This record gives sequence, C-alpha cells and structure tokens, in this order.
Amino acid sequence: MIKRKPELLAPAGDPQALKAAVENGADAVYLGGEMFGARAYAGNFDRSALKSALEYAHARNVRIYITVNTLVDNGELGELTDYLFFLYQEGADALIIQDLGAAGLIKGLFPDFPLHASTQMTVHNAAGVKFLEDMGFQRVILAREVGLADLMEIRKESLMELEVFVHGALCFCYSGQCLFSSMIGGRSGNRGCCAQPCRLPYHLVDEKGRELSGIPGEHPLSPKDLMLLRELPDLFIAGISSLKIEGRMKRPEYVAAVVRIYREALDRAWDDPQNYAVSSQEIHDLALVFNRGFTTGYFHGNPGRQLIGYTKPNNRGLYLGRVLRFEKGKIAFKTRLPLEAGDEIEFWTGDGSRGLTVEKMNFAGRKAEQVSPGSQVEISVSFHVQKGDRIFKTHDRRLAEQAHETITGISRRRVPLYVRVVAHLGEPLLLEGRDEDGFSAAVRGEFIGEKAIKHELTRETVRVQVDRLGNTPFDLMDLECDIEPGVMFPVSEINAVRRQLIIALENARLRRFQRSLPADLRDREKAYWFRLKERADICKKKPGTVFWISR
Repeated sequence: MIKRKPELLAPAGDPQALKAAVENGADAVYLGGEMFGARAYAGNFDRSALKSALEYAHARNVRIYITVNTLVDNGELGELTDYLFFLYQEGADALIIQDLGAAGLIKGLFPDFPLHASTQMTVHNAAGVKFLEDMGFQRVILAREVGLADLMEIRKESLMELEVFVHGALCFCYSGQCLFSSMIGGRSGNRGCCAQPCRLPYHLVDEKGRELSGIPGEHPLSPKDLMLLRELPDLFIAGISSLKIEGRMKRPEYVAAVVRIYREALDRAWDDPQNYAVSSQEIHDLALVFNRGFTTGYFHGNPGRQLIGYTKPNNRGLYLGRVLRFEKGKIAFKTRLPLEAGDEIEFWTGDGSRGLTVEKMNFAGRKAEQVSPGSQVEISVSFHVQKGDRIFKTHDRRLAEQAHETITGISRRRVPLYVRVVAHLGEPLLLEGRDEDGFSAAVRGEFIGEKAIKHELTRETVRVQVDRLGNTPFDLMDLECDIEPGVMFPVSEINAVRRQLIIALENARLRRFQRSLPADLRDREKAYWFRLKERADICKKKPGTVFWISR
C-alpha cells in the first residue's frame, strides 16, 4: 500500500469557524446544516450559508464533508430526501452518516455520493470496517476507543479510508452508545441534542446512601481532552487517511489556533518522522485556547482513572501561581507565565472558581502592561480570595489576536495565478488567466485602446491593478505583458476586466464540484414527491399512520 499524507480535517460550527479552519491550513472541513447534524446547538449553516461555504472552500481546494449523522425518524424522510438532493447538486464532497437506513436511501438515490461512516456507528474492529465497505462506504470514522494496536490490525485487513480523532473532547461512554442525556433530560445525543450530563458534578454513594470517599473531585464522569500531537508518526505508520479535530461547538479562535498548530506539526512530522518533536510552546498554546487537562485516551491502552478530569469540567487554562497576599481588594502573586493586560485569569477558591480580565498590574512599584515569568505582581480583585488560592491563566490576548487576524484579515489561502495582458491600439483590453490547477479564462473589455496624450500604459501600471486581488482565492505569481507602445487604457477599465476574469476563473474552478441529476433520477424524484403527498394526505385522515416510500 502506498502511504499518503493524511488530510487534516477541521470542525466548523459557523462561517467564521470555517474561515478559521481554511485560512490556518485545513485540507478538509466538516460542518452541519440546520437539520440531521449531531451538533444541533452549534451555529450551523442554512442552505444559503452551505452554498457559500462550499464555494469558499472549493475555490481554495478544500473539501467539505456534511454531517447527516443523526438517527432519522420515519416522518423526516421527506425532508431528508429534499436536503440530499440539494447537497448532491451543490457538490458536497461527502456525507457523514450514522443511520444505516439513511445510508441505504442515499446509495439508492445517488450511488456516486461518497459516504463516511460516523463515529456514532461505534465501528471498532476490522469486521465492522469490512461490513461498511461492502455497503459502499468510502471511509470509516473509527470509535475513539480504538487504540494503536487495533488500528494496525484494521489496516492489515482493509484498504478502506480510516479517520481518527486526534484532538478535542471525549465522551465518557463508547462512541455513539450513550443514552445518558436522553434518559435523564429527554435530549438524545443520537439526535444531535446531547446536554452533556457527564460534565455535571456528582457524589458517589453506597447502597445506603452514604457518600463514598477517595474520589478526587466532583466530576467523576468528565473526561479530559484528547491530544495526539506527539503520536502523529504512529498514525502515519498505521496508514490513517484523515486526522480529525473535534470542536463544532468551539469558538473560531479555538479552531484557528488548533488547526494552525496541527498543520505545522503534521507537515514537520511527515517530512522528518524520525526527528519529529513537539515544542513546549505548541503544548502551551493548545492548553491556553482550551483544555480540560490532556490525555492520549485509549491510544496506548486503557488509561483507567487517568482518563477523567475530576476537578473541572470546562476550560482550566494553565497554572499561573498562588495568592501570596490579599489586602484591601488587591492581591500579590508570582507569575509562572508571561502575563499582560487583556489576559484572563481564574482563581480556584474554596467556594469555587472566579475569573477576571487583567486590566492593570503593578510590578516593582510601577504600573506594567506586561511582565515576564517569575515576576511578583499586584492586581485588583473585586471578590474575596485568600492566601494560597491557585490562579490559572485561561485566555491569552496575543494568542487570541493572532487567531482572530486569520479570520478577519486578507485571505492567506491562495491559488497561484498566471496572467497575460494584451493591450493594443484600436482593440479592447484582453486578460488571460491560468491557475496552477490548469483552469483558465479569457476576458475582453469594452474600451478600445487609444493613443495616449499624457500617460501611456506601462507594465507597472498593469501589475498594480491586476494584483489587486483582495480576498479572492488567487495570488498573482507572474504577469506577461504585450503592450503596444503609446497605447492608453483607463485604470477603471483594467480593474473592470480583472474583476470579470477572477469571476470567470472562480466559476471554472467550482464547476468541477457541481453535479447534475440524471434524467431518470429527475423523473423518479417527481414520482417520489407525488407518492409522498398521497401518503401524507392519508396520514392526515388517519393520525398515527407510519409509512415508508421506496424509490
């Protein structure tokens, strides 16, 4: 088997997170629409936003996988089918599926629509992988409980694409098998509505109701976060096709930072796996954007009690120091990390945790905007703390700004573009463009080239205007000019023709992803909706009727 560099697959809960993922180096992004996704409480994408997301990503050679990974109710099959037609025609690269009935429906309608088996299917052995391969699935997203030894065995038995989670939240239960949220709150994780009861505090008692001792904290069901940054070379050896980051409920800045770190590490590990090492700064940055404590999960075997973060079910940040003194609303402490105005810190007190944003600091008797590790600083606190309370840094302003810049700034994910300009007297301006993937377009303007009275057209003038590519997916690599001496074209004309050329090139790039429905499928679609309406009318007359319509 020829080993290929694994793709880096990132989450997107909203359009900003999508841009964060793409701009920081994701090869592919998974996201959900307004229905049928396992993260119903993420921002998600309506149909207009889905269409825009597909266009934005595809123009930059990034794949989009759509989550259709809830269990589908019989009464939802009509809506599901309509949604599938939309996704197929708009060019979604693959669907992530949990429901085997939905998978059968999709294969019957669209045999060429790639399917990825969701981790909610709990596929954890070679037999499960082979079963889905026979069903026509292209890829399996393995259960998070599958360790390295089992990954190696599965790879020996199948050439199917394998995807594994490498970073983010873990479930207490086996992947896809948890009924906890549904049982105690009526919100089913398999329907996209998990309330995360595993993150709540619990007290363990015996059969007589007496509280058990020896439990390290109030959160005995709350797992730490997965981090396999150090294990990337092992994943290469196991032949993993896709490395997945969890986090469709996370902020765009989180997505930006985590994707950036894994992108840089993945490239480094692939180029030189023998000398690959993870820096302390990378671990530091991952911990600061969000962590519940890190674990390698089941990758090296059953971690036992080390899987659980007993004391805190949400972001714990990094340890900063302890309160040395608290007097008149001011505290003193020695910081173990760099600290500056705008950072956020949290105090772990006897009454729980309280946080604040650092606004002013005093260091060595003077006001300071930032201090180095080892500095003893003084800040104001509006709530009660006491000597010895622990302090954690939970937000780094500089790291957040760096991430935010990739979301709001000019696009850095560009496709190299080569342009040829022809500017002759008595002829309209011609721009020809070709990108590195072989897509090309040519556009002629309307203005006819005139004899210059004052300023003739120069190569530099053309380059400045053609290079104004802003947030387009293109980066001008080379400009070839055929400019007749003495010719004049207004700058506005060059800009207008450039804009038309970019639109034509983008459309050329996007057409390869769009699909057309075969004539027989269009006829079957009309017949399907006719039969569905008939059955719906029957159900109105006979409430409670359950029906299935075969295609």
